[in-house]
Amino acid sequence: MGCSWRIIRYRNRTRVFGMHGREFFPIAWFGCLAGLTVFAAVIKPLRAFGQQTGTSAVVVVSDEPPEDDGGNFPYFLDPLLNATGQAVFSGYRVESGFGLPPLDDRLLIGDGIGPLVEIARSGQTAPLGGEYLSFDVHSFNEKGRVAFEATLSPDGMSGLFVAGGVDSASQIVREGDAVPGGEGVFDQLDLADVSDDDRMSFTASIDSGEQRPPKSVVVRDLNGSLRTVLREGDPAPEGSGICHGVFLPSLNNNGQAGFAVRIEVAGEFETGYYRDDGPGTLIRVARTGDEIPDGTGKLSTGISSAQINSAGQLVISANVIGMPPLGDGQGLFVADGMKPLVTILREGQDAPDGNGRFAAFGRPSINDSGQVFFFADLDGTRGGVSDDVGIFRGDGSGPVTQIARRGQPLPDGGGTFLFPDVRSSSAGVLNNGAGQVVFLASLSGTPLGDDDDAGIYFFDEAAGLIKIAREGDALLGSTIAELGLKRVQSNLRHATALNDAGQVAYRFVLADGNEGIAIWTPPGYESGEPREVEITVGEMGSAVLDWKAPDSIQQSVETSESLTGPWAPSLASPVLLEPGSWQWQELRSPRPAQRYFRIRW
Repeated sequence: MGCSWRIIRYRNRTRVFGMHGREFFPIAWFGCLAGLTVFAAVIKPLRAFGQQTGTSAVVVVSDEPPEDDGGNFPYFLDPLLNATGQAVFSGYRVESGFGLPPLDDRLLIGDGIGPLVEIARSGQTAPLGGEYLSFDVHSFNEKGRVAFEATLSPDGMSGLFVAGGVDSASQIVREGDAVPGGEGVFDQLDLADVSDDDRMSFTASIDSGEQRPPKSVVVRDLNGSLRTVLREGDPAPEGSGICHGVFLPSLNNNGQAGFAVRIEVAGEFETGYYRDDGPGTLIRVARTGDEIPDGTGKLSTGISSAQINSAGQLVISANVIGMPPLGDGQGLFVADGMKPLVTILREGQDAPDGNGRFAAFGRPSINDSGQVFFFADLDGTRGGVSDDVGIFRGDGSGPVTQIARRGQPLPDGGGTFLFPDVRSSSAGVLNNGAGQVVFLASLSGTPLGDDDDAGIYFFDEAAGLIKIAREGDALLGSTIAELGLKRVQSNLRHATALNDAGQVAYRFVLADGNEGIAIWTPPGYESGEPREVEITVGEMGSAVLDWKAPDSIQQSVETSESLTGPWAPSLASPVLLEPGSWQWQELRSPRPAQRYFRIRW
């Protein structure tokens, strides 16, 4: 079997990041490489959902300056959250005057427990020269590594960088860098997705003298090298047609990148969906003309870029040339290039409660269980424009699940949801592997009018809808005047504000003018009872255990049954954690694949 066990018992009050609040829910699960071993961790026993509110921990607020001499930050951008409960965000000051750049821009990581960690700041020397001017966070992995784009002085060029975690900052690519293979130089850089083992994918224009530099899908492999997967102007992978446009790739933790391509064939345009499984391995997943398995139509042109999950499945939003009774229209599908297409939903199908028919779908996203999440417009509803938009989830095995709907009463009372039409919004739905959802909604019919007409809400299958925060709520001696939640406007896998533990990172602005970042934890997440962590590992796995003691007390960690097999080093027993200290242990196998999780008090 090649498996080994480690039991870690930890005493006193525990706070465990990565826990959901249901018995036997995994902290994290890790597949080292496709078809190989699984690494899992289980907490037991756990409290079931009890309270219906959860708790928010303030990470930073603008009237609290960081520990250095740089002063406080008046403004923050919406944060991202990783699997271990860390939030990354930009804090900045601005000079007066429209359009002026930030005066002081910093990238910060915090978890609401320990101090903020600064990973980059304007004026700092960037790797390989120049100085950072401003930042745009793209994605954030479970090791605390942040992929970001920075504008650089003195030439104003942009570059993609990765920083945070235990490794130093490094440059991935910069505008003007030579493309491997001598094809030209990198020009415009697009959003970068960073996997948990630091692989990356992005699109970039490549300037080799053309009037319009073609765009390419680019992947950074485990060895750190860049390679172009597919480029505008290349023949389609199947040899039929020419690639006319490539769309942003989505990267999973197995190093697979999924993306859509616009293909020109004899003056007509088609859409192809592909998955890069490594150098020289490009898999055709689906393409215009593919039959829908029930025989009711064929795929036509695609509508949005594709997102990939850990199983290598892509979620596809495409037009359909259909047969009666549904006919032509939009459809949502899941495909992996090996099995037949899975139909999630077709335009014209009835809503799950029978109130209306699906008319249009927003940007879909897919979790590792194969569930697809999306906003949808509906026609023929009983309430007309008052109930014709909703958030839905489906997996193709049965009717879709309605999560929330325009006109639905709020779980905390005092109004109803007011979602924008899908046709006027490109946003997707934040979701996790447990099928949970978080969303920021405008509200209608509220008691305080403009002062309480927006809120952030969380959906869980067992607990239903829970309010996380709402305008008008009391906070830090003031009230919330504005809320911010990272919008899903791309297909990146590692750009989310909701992790698999159900934690949510969000931004708030108070009526007294202060801004801040908070992390909400679902009900039942903490318990004062002693717990046992049971970790199952395989020969080819790898992990980092990382924990911190609180500032006021000491904690001890006892281990039993040292790991067997090709693991080194092993953890001594017991380990005494000094107040405020960090301890971490790396377990490394011969393979380069690594997975990380954290245990914290």
